Amino acid sequence: MEESATYFMEKAAQCRRLANGLPNYNVNARKALIAFAEEFEAKAKAALARTKATEENSIGDEVAPTIGNTAADANVDPNDRKPASVSGTIRR
Repeated sequence: MEESATYFMEKAAQCRRLANGLPNYNVNARKALIAFAEEFEAKAKAALARTKATEENSIGDEVAPTIGNTAADANVDPNDRKPASVSGTIRR
């Protein structure tokens, strides 16, 4: 299961709260928790980028043909302008 960006942001916030709650003399633990928080934030950013890329790809599948791309052109190879196949399969 792939965690969501929200999950990673919650974990980053949790690490920062823990780090801020530690006494000043426990510097190494604070640094480790801050490093974990930064790592979780990087994972959240990557998860958001994956989500955005997935959404953009799915939106691209729903886009209507542009002007000049008619149904008659859909089955024609642009290199030779002859019908691409007899079966009616659209080449992309």
